[in-house]
Parts: sequence; C-alpha cells; structure tokens
Amino acid sequence: DAQRTTKQNGSRKRSKSARPRGSRSVQGGPDVMNSGQPFELMSHNLFRVAEVHLERLGLGPPPAPGTDEEATWIRKMLKPGQDDAIVTVMFAAAGLEAMLQDAVRVALLQPVDEVTRVIGQVLQTIEESKGSPRLKFQMAATVFAGRPISTDGQTWEDLHLLLRLRDQIVHLRPQKVGEPNKVAAALVSTGLCRNFAEGHANWWLTVSTPAVAHWALSTARAIEAYFASSCPP
Repeated sequence: DAQRTTKQNGSRKRSKSARPRGSRSVQGGPDVMNSGQPFELMSHNLFRVAEVHLERLGLGPPPAPGTDEEATWIRKMLKPGQDDAIVTVMFAAAGLEAMLQDAVRVALLQPVDEVTRVIGQVLQTIEESKGSPRLKFQMAATVFAGRPISTDGQTWEDLHLLLRLRDQIVHLRPQKVGEPNKVAAALVSTGLCRNFAEGHANWWLTVSTPAVAHWALSTARAIEAYFASSCPP
C-alpha cells in the first residue's frame, strides 16, 4: 500500500518547507553509478512516504480554541485504528535510521576535509557495531558535536519513545486484548492517544492515531534538523 501510494503521488508538488532538511541530492563518488550522476539520499525517500501517509489522515491546521470545530478536530486527531498512522510511524523511524547511513555514505564518498572523513569512518563503525538504534544516535550525536552531549532533553526522549514504538511494531508478540503495554501507556500519558473501554483495548489500535503519526514525523524532523545543524560545513 505504501509503495502504491508513493507511485500515485510521485508527481505531487510539495513546498520547500515540507521537504525534510538535508534531503537534497548530492553528487556520487566513483563507486556510485560510476558516472558522476547525483544519487538521492535514502532518508528523503522514506520521509516522503511518511509525509504522504500523514497527509492521507487529513489532519489540517488546528481550528480556533474553544470552537465546535476544535472539538471535532481533537476527536479526529485521537481517532484510533488508523492504518496510515502506523505507516507514518514506521517510515519516520526508518528515515531516521537511513539518515545515519546517508551521513556515512556522503562523508566517505565526498569528504570535504579530513574531519569529515574521520566522522564518516566513526559513523560507519557505529553502524557496523550492531548496537541499539538509541546507542547509535547517542554516539553519532557526540561525534557530530565533537564533544560529549546530553541526550536528556524532550526531543531525545521523544526519539527514544519513537524507536521503542518502532521496535514494538516490528517485533510483534502475542498479547491478550486489554493487556497493559508500556509503550502504549507512555503515549497515552502524553495525550497523543487514549485507552479504549475495557474489553476492546489493544495497544496496536490505541497508538494508531493521527496525533501519534504527527508526533512521530515531527520528532524525526527535529532529530534530522539537529544533525543537519551539527554537520561540518
């Protein structure tokens, strides 16, 4: 469904503000197409699929506070069981992981100086270490900043929760209807989704709201912007 949607919307025009930062094409090295043609960053493709499915949820801007329209909009934001929400979450998380691989590829194929080349080598080592995604992002952030940094802020907490949600979806395990789920509970506590009535609850339906989808892509963009601002010139 995601591939079909991407093809159908391939010609849709998008404003520059809607493009993820750092999603432009760059010139490839000698082992990329062997012709000097530009190659596209894979993270851009994945973020674009997330954007398409977020648009399909039809959120729109929030109406004026205290109006009937706002109440309707909130109900729509918290409506569970939306497959496009799950697709948005998955591709937002996949785009972030691809972003690190893109950084390795560009730094190694087109290093502008020795510092960039070393960053590429370190990032490649991180990627090959098969550590957790959370550890990879923490180490990569330190490498980009050139000094130890704190990852205790809200943006990083959101990243960790997004990666946990992604893992929960990818590594599905049998679970009784209504059985508590820590990731879903964490999202409920943020107000991004609500628990169902007893007897009808399951974590998959609980987290598949437009609000969760919007949060997932916003979190991915915030992390992407952080790395983009930390890149060597």
